[in-house]
Amino acid sequence: MKDKVIVITGGFGGVGQAAAKRFSNLGARVFIIVRKNMESAEEFVKSLPNQELGHQAFLASITDTAALKSVVNEITEKVGKCDLLINAAGITKTIYGNTLESYTDELIDEILINNVRGTFATIREFVPLLRISNDPLIINIASTAALRGSNSNMMYGASKSSLILLTRSLSRLLSPKIRVVAVCPGILEHTTSGATKPDWYNDKMAKEIPVGRVGTADDVVSTIESLATVMPYVNGSSIILDGGRLA
Repeated sequence: MKDKVIVITGGFGGVGQAAAKRFSNLGARVFIIVRKNMESAEEFVKSLPNQELGHQAFLASITDTAALKSVVNEITEKVGKCDLLINAAGITKTIYGNTLESYTDELIDEILINNVRGTFATIREFVPLLRISNDPLIINIASTAALRGSNSNMMYGASKSSLILLTRSLSRLLSPKIRVVAVCPGILEHTTSGATKPDWYNDKMAKEIPVGRVGTADDVVSTIESLATVMPYVNGSSIILDGGRLA
């Protein structure tokens, strides 16, 4: 990954931080985009290895296209390309009881705007920078909730299902220059922004997973690293990463 430029939305989340650590350690220049906690994000970026590469955090919501354009312009001035775009930003909200009445118009709009429109807008704005790369790749972090439904928020599953379809469509539209792949984690140790789970949840769910444990952010990043380095023929696919729970 030496001399590669990596852009990560949701860069201060579990997957985002793990990706930033992994790829900066491998010699890539890392830019993370966060929608809040900028001071903490900047401290995190300062802790990454290979500081001489010029890693940086940007404050922007993926729902704010003007802010995204500003980030793209600054990255264009600094490095002039993007080799790997990781769309890890996303939100949900745990709906206890999962009743239809719990799904207000405002909640539905918030989830779909963030997880679907925001991801699409990010890709749209970064495509010119990706086209400059010799081997550009877009990774969309989806979820197995897109395939099996979600017990805690069906709109989250619907948004991730949309992301899988977008991945397939964009892989055709942007080919042969840019590959687009979705990674679909199952249960992870950390939660998606806005989700909650009790302390016992991971241990209980591990019993339902053939490999005997829930996933980690590093599991997700290892898959991304493989797709970016030794799996150049994968395009348009959705990689299920759930320890065999859906098998």
